[in-house]
Amino acid sequence: MAIPSQEYNAEEKQAWLKQSRIIDWEKRLQNQKTFEHWEGNQLIAFATLNQDTLDFLFVQPSHWKRGLASQLLKQAEDFARNSGLEKIQIFASKMAFPTCIKAGFMLIQFEHVELENQVLQRFHMEKPLHHIRRNSSVVHKTSRLFMREMLPIDAEVFFNLNNDWEVMKYTGDFPFNSIEASREFLENYDPYSKTGYGRWTLIRKSDGQTIGWCGIKKRDDDSIDLGYRLFKEYWNQGYATEASKKSMAIARNTFGIKELVLEANEENAASRAVAVKLGFEFIRFVDLDGHRDAQYRKIL
Repeated sequence: MAIPSQEYNAEEKQAWLKQSRIIDWEKRLQNQKTFEHWEGNQLIAFATLNQDTLDFLFVQPSHWKRGLASQLLKQAEDFARNSGLEKIQIFASKMAFPTCIKAGFMLIQFEHVELENQVLQRFHMEKPLHHIRRNSSVVHKTSRLFMREMLPIDAEVFFNLNNDWEVMKYTGDFPFNSIEASREFLENYDPYSKTGYGRWTLIRKSDGQTIGWCGIKKRDDDSIDLGYRLFKEYWNQGYATEASKKSMAIARNTFGIKELVLEANEENAASRAVAVKLGFEFIRFVDLDGHRDAQYRKIL
């Protein structure tokens, strides 16, 4: 449905939105900042910002996959930041969810809502506007996961991950002292601009939950390490293997990496089993900081 002129009212916009069947068109559209994309006399896409909330993010279906939603998100974010807002939030549809993930939004709540006899997924997402590294420039996908760059919005999640003794007991790493310490680490964690790759935050497609991280990193001896860490409620469901296979493919196909290494504590039977499943070859045991690790190698 094309809106015939740039002089349109809230009722016309609501009528157009109603045809999309993906968002709550009962919200009032008055007194909002609107960001629009026009082509000729047709309004192709728009977003509306009500205080700190993006009420609408809409692109005509015939113009999907052109990056218009990302452009509108960027415009709204810049406006919100310049207006002195501390955060911006959105209640995203399933269709808009991947775009919001790529823009650096984090899930607050996943819910189902009834809309005209339909039950739809809705993702309440939020992005703080004060941290240094604001955007994720890379998003990879598996059948069940999104993989994006680690960002400061992950601070609380990774604080909780690193404070679970069962998760950490085989790693040799230490937990963060506070959420702020986790955020400071993530503000300064930016191997992506140096090598193009690093550890990636794992986000489950079905409900937007952050389940941990996986990825590759360059070590001091110039070898490339494959690693992963998941919340224990997501163990034994194939996520580590799925994300690791994708990381291996990225290493080989995108960055031309010929060999990966992997280390797992001698007593960590689950991680050692994943290494074998991924086709890694056992090399040797090494003693590191009071614990013994098995070292593996994989030629890609």
